[in-house]
Amino acid sequence: LLPRLTRQWSHLSRQVGGIGTRGPGETQLETDRRLVRTRIEKLRSALSQIDRQRAVRRKNRRGIFRAALVGYTNVGKSTILNLLSGSDVRVENQLFATLDSTVRRVNLNADHPVLISDTVGFIRKLPPHLVASFKSTLDEVREADLLLHVVDVHHQQFRQQMHTVMSILEELDLHHKPILIIFNKIDLLEEMGALSALKKQYPDSVFVSASRLIGVEGLKQQLIRFIEKSFIKERLLVPLQLQKFLHYIHSVAAVEELHYHESETEIVFRCSRPLHSQIVKRFRSLLAENNRQTIRKE
Repeated sequence: LLPRLTRQWSHLSRQVGGIGTRGPGETQLETDRRLVRTRIEKLRSALSQIDRQRAVRRKNRRGIFRAALVGYTNVGKSTILNLLSGSDVRVENQLFATLDSTVRRVNLNADHPVLISDTVGFIRKLPPHLVASFKSTLDEVREADLLLHVVDVHHQQFRQQMHTVMSILEELDLHHKPILIIFNKIDLLEEMGALSALKKQYPDSVFVSASRLIGVEGLKQQLIRFIEKSFIKERLLVPLQLQKFLHYIHSVAAVEELHYHESETEIVFRCSRPLHSQIVKRFRSLLAENNRQTIRKE
């Protein structure tokens, strides 16, 4: 609105003339500019606060595998999130139905929890002044371990939309992240030959119909495979004094072996790389504290 104010009050500024005088239009223009600038600063401050809140939330989510749904606008990202998580994220057949990021925890099975975030849909030639408004949702994409690129395979220009999404990811320096392509709305394809050709061209992709519940299990299995690739196997010897730590490992990691000895418990588990660092760091801290207490007692 700010650059358009000048012409809006031009008819009033002509009512009064003369050297050293200021017309009512100029006074109103200055007032409106001040109001608009004040509003802009309030919005920027609010966006900064949102960014700080989001950063705290993302920090608390570390250790769990994170995936972000990306794609052109109106391709069915929110529908897929609802399908996997059982939530009720707003779904509308319109542009920018999702403006804010939504994160849901999805338990693919007992050993593979994942955080999936729904993000704003991309469009071709995204206006630069909208990037600030979408910053919080784009930050979810930056923090993700895997990008789920959703494509409306029924759209006549879906290939161009795919190119647009990849171009935006490249501009944001996110194209290097692992990407799993999800071709959605396959139930609307009239020619089955087209689907077969796409499967040959994109053999590592997933083909689903979120509205008809087609291909859901295949999507979950692909997510599990991606999570498994990031898992690290670890073996720890936990003293009897730290048996509570075993319950913590059971709650956050996949335990493969458990052997009890006289003075310690041997545990073998698998978990994601960020969570592995947290577990080892916590174990070392508890172990050091336990050793200090033992020395004091002696």
